Amino acid sequence: MRSLRTLATVLCVLMLVLGAVLPAAATSRGICLSRDPSPPDAVGNDGTYTVKLDWSTTLGTTCTGYKLEFIDPSTGQPMASQTQTLSCATTTYTWTVPSCATPGCWYAKLTLLTNWCTKTEEDIAQVGIIVLPVLKVCKFNDLNGNGTQETGEGGLSGWTIIIRKTDGTQVATGTTDSGGCVKFLLPADSYKIEETIPTGSGACWVKTGPQGSTNPFPFTVANCNNNVSIGNWQAGTLTVCKFNDLNGNGTQDSGEGGLSGWTIIIRKMDGTQVTTGTTGSNGCITFTLPPDQYKVEETIPTGSCWVKTGPQGNANPITTTVTACSTTNISIGNWQPATVRFYKFNDLNGNGTQDTGEPAIPNWQIKVTPPGGTVTTLTTDANGYTTYITGPVGNYSVQDVIPTTSGTCWIKTTPQGSTNPFTVALAACSNPDIKIGNWQPATFTLCKFNDLNGNGTMDTGETTVANWQFKVTPPGGTATVYTTASNGKTSAITGPAGNWTIEDMIPQGTCWVKTGPQGSTNPFTMNMVACDNGIVNVGNQQTGALTITKFNDLDGDGVKDNGETGLAGWDFKIEQNGVLIKTVTTKSGGSTDPCTLPVGSYKVTEVIPQPPQGTCPWVPTTGNSQNINITNCGAQTLTFGNWQPATFKICKFNDLNGNGTQETGEPYLTGWQFKVTKPGASQSVTYTTGADGCTDVISGPAGSWTIEDVYPAGQSWVKTTPQGTTNPFNVTMVACDNGSIKVGNWQPTITITGHKYLDVQPWPWCFGCSQPPSGTFGCLVTDLNDPLNQQGQAGVTIVLHDKNNNVIGTAVTDSNGYYHFDNVPWSANYTVVEAIPQAPDVPHPSEDTVCPLCKPLLTAQPGGYEPTLATTTWHPNGQSDMDCATPGDLLLTFTQPPTAPNQTFGGNNFYNTCLGRIWGTICTDSLALLQNPVVKVEKVVNGVVSAWPAGNSTPCADCGTFIVGALANEPQGIRSTQANSGVFYRLTSPALPSADYHWTVTVEGIPQCNVTTTTNEDGTVTVELQIDCGADIKVTFCLAKGGTKCFLPVTLTQQDWKNLSDPNTLGIPGGMVYNRFPIAFANFTFYGTPYKNTLIAGGVTTNRYHLAFGSTTGSITRLVSFLPQTGPCGKLSFNYTDPTTTSAGVLAGEVVALTMNVAYNDMRLMPRTPGYDLELYTLKEGLFKGKTVGQVLDIANRVLGGDPPSWYGLPDCATLVQMLQAINANYQMSDIKMFTDRGYLTPNASWGPAKPAHTPHVP
Repeated sequence: MRSLRTLATVLCVLMLVLGAVLPAAATSRGICLSRDPSPPDAVGNDGTYTVKLDWSTTLGTTCTGYKLEFIDPSTGQPMASQTQTLSCATTTYTWTVPSCATPGCWYAKLTLLTNWCTKTEEDIAQVGIIVLPVLKVCKFNDLNGNGTQETGEGGLSGWTIIIRKTDGTQVATGTTDSGGCVKFLLPADSYKIEETIPTGSGACWVKTGPQGSTNPFPFTVANCNNNVSIGNWQAGTLTVCKFNDLNGNGTQDSGEGGLSGWTIIIRKMDGTQVTTGTTGSNGCITFTLPPDQYKVEETIPTGSCWVKTGPQGNANPITTTVTACSTTNISIGNWQPATVRFYKFNDLNGNGTQDTGEPAIPNWQIKVTPPGGTVTTLTTDANGYTTYITGPVGNYSVQDVIPTTSGTCWIKTTPQGSTNPFTVALAACSNPDIKIGNWQPATFTLCKFNDLNGNGTMDTGETTVANWQFKVTPPGGTATVYTTASNGKTSAITGPAGNWTIEDMIPQGTCWVKTGPQGSTNPFTMNMVACDNGIVNVGNQQTGALTITKFNDLDGDGVKDNGETGLAGWDFKIEQNGVLIKTVTTKSGGSTDPCTLPVGSYKVTEVIPQPPQGTCPWVPTTGNSQNINITNCGAQTLTFGNWQPATFKICKFNDLNGNGTQETGEPYLTGWQFKVTKPGASQSVTYTTGADGCTDVISGPAGSWTIEDVYPAGQSWVKTTPQGTTNPFNVTMVACDNGSIKVGNWQPTITITGHKYLDVQPWPWCFGCSQPPSGTFGCLVTDLNDPLNQQGQAGVTIVLHDKNNNVIGTAVTDSNGYYHFDNVPWSANYTVVEAIPQAPDVPHPSEDTVCPLCKPLLTAQPGGYEPTLATTTWHPNGQSDMDCATPGDLLLTFTQPPTAPNQTFGGNNFYNTCLGRIWGTICTDSLALLQNPVVKVEKVVNGVVSAWPAGNSTPCADCGTFIVGALANEPQGIRSTQANSGVFYRLTSPALPSADYHWTVTVEGIPQCNVTTTTNEDGTVTVELQIDCGADIKVTFCLAKGGTKCFLPVTLTQQDWKNLSDPNTLGIPGGMVYNRFPIAFANFTFYGTPYKNTLIAGGVTTNRYHLAFGSTTGSITRLVSFLPQTGPCGKLSFNYTDPTTTSAGVLAGEVVALTMNVAYNDMRLMPRTPGYDLELYTLKEGLFKGKTVGQVLDIANRVLGGDPPSWYGLPDCATLVQMLQAINANYQMSDIKMFTDRGYLTPNASWGPAKPAHTPHVP
């Protein structure tokens, strides 16, 4: 069979290369296979070609079916996706060549499956199939000529496409179908594709792509996906020519040449730009465009004055139509006319130039005649400009039409002086504005007269004055002096209209005062209008001088004292006979300039200014008016005083929240008194608030006032504002109204807090002393800050008394020993008293075993709580108070009132001790075996061990009784401790008399959870005791026959397992974890299923999740990283393998640690012990008391896997974790030489050797 396929392959390749014919059929022993199309017809690989296969068989054996395969030439193997299994009845199959099938010789392999002598045999026939890449060429009508086929651009049928080799040899040819496409089957290679463009009438096809108009264009046929789209379009041409329309008639006449370099833009009718170009040297440019209607737009050069003249006038753009295979011609004309406008201005100074302030003249006519044209009359607008006049370049005649209206005297000043009309030459485009100036000069005469009555007007009988000089300055000019003639008049004065400055040159040494025009103003300004202004009469009169002084009379006494400064800016009215003569104003020093007045009597009245907003009116202190007699050339002075007193009210409000600000709902208080002392006064004045909560207006000098808030007797008011609680307080009052001074008071409530602590550490002085001995205060502070003395007592009653010993309130301490009294009315003195807690009800072991001689030495039974110390930060002398004389009472004195509502005054603490008793016996029958037996007593505080000398004496009278007595520095006795406080007592038995005995220990009067019993390496037994309040503890040591037997297992916490991962731990080669984990879990069984070399924990059903750790080094390394686990107790969210963390938090870590404890003990792999079956031990206490460790581990696995804790009677997951932690720590190996038993578990077996190791299993 292999030789047949090989021969067929060689034949196919030769046929493909030489173009020979492949056989259409193949025959093997019993199969005749043929194909259609017959060779050498190739098929394409674009997914549209098919090959039909027909066959028959002559083999006389039983047919079980056909297998039809297609051999991929790139691999020589059947293409799996094409393999077909056919029934024996099938004799034909049509194969669709896969898209992108590998070009080359494919083979259809037909296998006949037979059964001959129960042995299946295969009969095979093969036929070759040539597969070539497909080149698909499509022609489309590229309507917009962009070379890309877009929506609406359909195919072109009937086009001839020629395929050539790169040397030009034709390979194939074809014609596009109705869709515009034609296909070619070609080997992958480089080719040229050529289109035959139709010719004839109406045909102007142009190729647009690919590669622009290149035809033919190169193309490389790849093995797959060879698609080419060729675009053509039929365009028209548009020729646009620009010309210089010299006469602007819109038509290109002789001599009007083309304009080159102009940009022409072709746009669609919606404004979209199609193309752009620049006119050539002949002014023309040609565009090739699709047939359509277009807008043709010219771009007029920037900065030029070209104006479009045609076609369509100055419209830009213009519209035209381009048709296919034809040319449209457009000529566009432009010209550059001369443009100018005229400007008319009032040349006020007649200098022929428009200067600043010389205005435009509207409604002025100007006649303009262009070269060879007719006259046009222009009129200036409101801004003095005419409209623009446009025309040919050349000389224009301009006539200024001067008005002849009566009262005018216009004279042209520019251009060309007074020449009128005048000629101007205009160039192309814009010409500068032509300014035409005119002016009307002003004329007047000055006359000097003696103004006897000083009214500024020349009345009958008032004569002129000769030889008087005036200095006259025209607008913008220089001064000229004019002198009056015998008739009192100057000669005529001529100049520009406007403001003239005239100075009346009063002779020196005289008392002449100018009276008019414009009163005494000198020099004065006169606005001279154009043309004749007539005569200006200037009058003078003889006078005296008056100076007025204004001062700030700070104390209001009407006398200008030192420090009372002048006031500037005050006006004074000077009147004569009820007629206002003039008004003068004080300057910076408070005085007016000397005021010149005609001789006579005058009344001077001050004008009190309107006070600025926020100030108050001035009050006269020297009278509002004063009279004075002015003498000839005399100089006199008047003085006026005014003041602005300070005024204010004081308002009292109830500052309910004590924040120093009056807020909504905080009312005013009536009938409240204030003592007020003004600046410089030695006595105060008392003011009382009225119904509105405010005093009457208080008035006086500006300065520092002293205000004392008078508190009502017998009330607990506290001042809050202004200036906090300061009383009396000072306020600086400025002149005028100071508004209201709001004084707030409140009656605050406070919060008094403290703690009730259990006194665990002994104080460094004797019990009951009134004050600490000298030098011990520092030790006391240290003890107070010791966390051991910060253990709060709950349920203690605390009573608050006021200074009169009335009960204000009662509080009970919370779980942390904290108490508080809220909303306590403010007062400076309180007393806090504690109620001593009731003595606890504790059991008392029998004292019958105490020998009679020792009973007198046995301390009394514990009596409960006793106060030891009280501390407060609010001592009467302002210092901290340490009271051990009356430790149940605290006197509080608050030296500063509260600054906020319910301000807390804390740190008021009470300390109680609660004494216990520790004693015991050594069994009588054991005494005979011992010599001078000693029970060693120690106290352990946070790991620090101190001997207890009182407990190290020989038992009383050798009768076996021992008593833990009081210490010198703790004379009260044995103080109670609290669980997990780090404080406990340790008792160690005497040494064994020989290795034939061991100690048994019995502890009475204390919960088992407060007892930890440890068997030491030397056989002694250590008992660790946590003492509850008032506990009466009896410890009995007895010797038992038989040597010390280690029946305890070893348990390790999560952290212990982490620590024991060190290969050097305990001298175990490879460490407890890396070395022994594979042994412990070699055959671990989990809920009946063996898991070799795997620790598994968690769910036990299919819908629950689990975690697993393998025994490889990598898995154990991840286990070491996994331990210890912390975080909230939860459940597994999916299955974990070798995790470093899970969703179950601390529960997952505790379950793994306990599983390892069980497995290591079962396999006897724990150090220091032969090992026992930990899973059979039972719990001594708690919710699962009596259950075995194995049962607890079973429940823990189920909760870890997802069961709710409530299913097993657990209140929550945390409770289960606490049980697991207690189990894992019960036999914790803290020292290789010591056995530890924390009393949480009960062994399932008594003394004796351990049983053999066995495979661990859960449950």
